[in-house]
Amino acid sequence: MSFSVIVSIIIIIVAVSAAASFVLRDNEGRIKPALAVLSLVLAGFAAVLCAYGSENGTIYAKADGDPQATVRQFFDAVCAGDYSSAYDCLENYGSLGLENFPSTETGELVYAALRESYAYELLEQAEVDKLSARQRVSFTYLNLPAMEEDAAAETEKVLEKLVRSRPRKEVYDADDNYLPAVTDEAYKTAITNVLKNADSYRTAAELTVTLDYVDGRWLINADSALLSALMGGAA
Repeated sequence: MSFSVIVSIIIIIVAVSAAASFVLRDNEGRIKPALAVLSLVLAGFAAVLCAYGSENGTIYAKADGDPQATVRQFFDAVCAGDYSSAYDCLENYGSLGLENFPSTETGELVYAALRESYAYELLEQAEVDKLSARQRVSFTYLNLPAMEEDAAAETEKVLEKLVRSRPRKEVYDADDNYLPAVTDEAYKTAITNVLKNADSYRTAAELTVTLDYVDGRWLINADSALLSALMGGAA
C-alpha cells in the first residue's frame, strides 16, 4: 500500500471526524472534546506520514518471483547465444551488441572462442531488499587483452618467418613496408596459434549482479563489470 493511499484514508477519517464534531455538539453548541482531540491526533498522524513518505517512498513493498531465476535465465541465454532472450532480462539496455558478428575472418575466430568460453555459477542465494536484489555470480570468459598481447608477439614471429621464406617483393612494398596481405596473413596465423591454447586465457570473475523489480518482474541492471566480462575484459 502506497503512502498516497494511506494518507488519503487518513484525510477521509479526519474529514468525517471533523464533520461529526460539528454534528455531535452538546446542548450548548460546544464541540465534544473527545472528537476534537481525535481529529487533531489523526491530522497530526497524517502530516507525519506525508513527511515520512516524501523521504522514504512506499511503506509496504512486496515483489513476487525469484530474482535468481532472472539471473539464471540471462546467463543461460548468453551462453546459448540466444541474445534476444538475454536482453529481455535487462532493465537498462535493449542490446549489448553481442548479436553483431565481426566483419573479418580473424575477428570471427576470436569471437567464436569468446562465446565458447562463457560459463557461470550462481553463488549463494539472492539478497532481496524490497524492490531491489543482488546476486553474486562467478562468470568465466576469454581474457581478450591477455590473448591479444600474446597474439601481437606471435605476429612478429610469424612475420620473421615469412620474411625469411619468401622473396622480398612478396613481403614488402616499394617503401619497405609490409604488404597488407602479408600482415593480415601473419595476424590470422598468430591468432590461430594462440587460440590453440585458449583454455589458458579463461578467466573467472566474481560479479555482483543487481536487479530491480519493474512492472511485476525482476530485471537486471547491467553495470560496467558485467559488460566488461561479456566483452572478454575488453570493455
